[in-house]
Parts: sequence; C-alpha cells; structure tokens
Amino acid sequence: MTATPPAGGGPPGAAPASGTPAPGGAPGGVPDAGSPGADGGRRPAGAGAQFVAERLHSAVREEMGRADTKASILLSGAMAVLVMVLTWYGDGLPALPAAAAAAGALLWAAGVVMLAAVVMPRRRPPARPGRAAGAADGTFFADLTRFPGGASAEALLPRVARAGREPQRWMVEQSCTLGLILAVKYRWLRRGVLCLAAGGALLLAVRLLQ
Repeated sequence: MTATPPAGGGPPGAAPASGTPAPGGAPGGVPDAGSPGADGGRRPAGAGAQFVAERLHSAVREEMGRADTKASILLSGAMAVLVMVLTWYGDGLPALPAAAAAAGALLWAAGVVMLAAVVMPRRRPPARPGRAAGAADGTFFADLTRFPGGASAEALLPRVARAGREPQRWMVEQSCTLGLILAVKYRWLRRGVLCLAAGGALLLAVRLLQ
C-alpha cells in the first residue's frame, strides 16, 4: 500500500517549503518586514521609536523657528511705531492725557524689550525643575559654552559616544531641552503682545481725544 505524499511534493515528514505561510505568522523563512509607513512603504521592525523621536525633535525646532519669525516681524513693526509715537506726542498735552500717553509709551517700549528677549540668543538652556544648576544636558549647550575657548574634544567624546549608543534617548533629551527654550520664547512673546496691545490702546485713545 503506497503512502500519500504530503502537499508540496516533498517526502513524508519533510518541513513545508520556504514561502509556505506558517500558522498565525509570516511565510516560513521570510523575516517580518515591519509595519507599513505613512508613505505606503514598510519600515523595519523597531524603527517606530526612532521615527517618533526624529519627528518630535524636528517639530520642536520648527516651532522655535516660527516663534522667532513671529517675534521678529512684531519687533520691526513695533520699533517703527515707537519712533512715530515719540514724534506725535510732545508738549502741549493736558496733565491727564500726557500721563496716559506716557504710560502707553512705557508699555509699548516694554513690549519691544520683551519681543527682543524672544529672539535673543541663549547660550544655556533654562534650568529644569529638580535638576542641579550646571548639570549636563543632552544638547551639550552647557559644555560648549562653559569655557571661553569652548569645550575640549576629550571632554565631549565620552558623552558623544554614549549618545551614539542611545540615539533615541539623546534626541528625546534634546527635544526636552529645546522645549524648555521654546516655552520661554512663547512666554516672552505673549507678554510682549499684551504690553503692545495695552500701550497701543492708551496711545490711540489719547490720539483720538486730542
């Protein structure tokens, strides 16, 4: 009596041929190609965390650029208005309108200073809550600016090697530090806009009541 050969034409007891789907998984002998990417391609398995870390880092840097652009545009316009205000409001105003005009000019000048604080270069990131002053951060800002001549390669190479072993962690630490800088920029930007709005309202009221 002849034994019936298994499916695939192989000898009895042989393993399924390469390419035969394994139960509940990928085809036998074919590695998992990972999850589909946003562009329709496939990313290798384990690349999701790297992708998210890179996107987070680039998003924070792009938002910092937008904050600087907003502050620069507002600053250039506010400086021009301040020059016009100084020429419009001179002597000859009664006491109350003169006081209101002076308060409006001071508020406007304070707004200009706050907008300048947004675009001012920062040599060190702001201190993090619960972190010792002067502690090293993932961006190397403190190390690069600690001495007048900059940091030495011997001091930075061990940290660069450690960051290279964990690039995702390094990018997330950079994003956290840059996020603190971004929060400071937007804080000064909001305060500057509020001061410009209050000062402009006072100056406009005095101008209309002249």
